[in-house]
Amino acid sequence: MTSWSGALSAAMAEAERENIRESTLEGLETAARKGKNPSVASVYRALAEYEKRQRYPGAVEEAHADFAALADGVPEPRSANADPATR
Repeated sequence: MTSWSGALSAAMAEAERENIRESTLEGLETAARKGKNPSVASVYRALAEYEKRQRYPGAVEEAHADFAALADGVPEPRSANADPATR
């Protein structure tokens, strides 16, 4: 039973990788039609980010919540048009 489930998992992972590859290539074709040429580095970055989200699904939400908690204590920047007397 273990080898069967392992083979099934491997086949599903391979199918998912192929789907990601096809989607990436379609996205590159669409970008080229729109006159945009993403770099190879940006494609690798996007794929790496996808892999991270798959491995650590809650990490992004936790990071956003932590950032929001930190940002609550940070004052807003002053407007450039503010009255100098109130500075």
